[in-house]
Amino acid sequence: MHESVIVYRILGEIRLKLPPGAALKTVRVEVGEFSCVNPKALTQLFDIAKKNTFAAGSRLKCAVCRGAEDIIIKSIEVAQ
Repeated sequence: MHESVIVYRILGEIRLKLPPGAALKTVRVEVGEFSCVNPKALTQLFDIAKKNTFAAGSRLKCAVCRGAEDIIIKSIEVAQ
């Protein structure tokens, strides 16, 4: 299940860019239609991976991007 690797990469990228003291609320990603990634599995694994981390109270929102094969972090929402 390569979705778990993708989830940890997403969390790693966000952790590097998150301002000190900020709480992660929402992560929005675009999942390419041809990326071979299941958005539902990605969301479920995100919920498991975020436990006891800086992302504990956050949620992942996935949108499928037709005709694409990439996975892109579109935005993050934080609370100070």
